Formats: sequence, structure tokens, C-alpha cells
Amino acid sequence: MSGSGFDDRFVITTHIQIFDISETQTYPQKTVLEANIGVYVGDGLYGMLFSLYHGSQRVGR
Repeated sequence: MSGSGFDDRFVITTHIQIFDISETQTYPQKTVLEANIGVYVGDGLYGMLFSLYHGSQRVGR
């Protein structure tokens, strides 16, 4: 929704890194992903980082 506010100064971005993909030996077979997730909030005008979050997540489907 960039451009809907007063200015485009602030930036929210993510970085997702998948580091393992495996399949279960069950029926029905499922795929499990393990990933590191990073969320960054900053000032695009001055290049300042205000906040960041890093976490690991395991998701099965």
C-alpha cells in the first residue's frame, strides 16, 4: 500500500530463508519446511533501521 499515506518514507520488508525441506513417511505424505524469517522496519529517506525481528518457523503441509 505504498503511496497511500503522506509520504513513502517508511519501509517494511521481510527476508525469508528456507534451510530445510523434508517429507514425512506417513500416509498421506506431508512436506515440512524450516525457515528463518526476518522483518525490518526503517526510514527509507535517512537509511535508519528502527526495528527488526528474527525468528525460526517450522511449517508442515
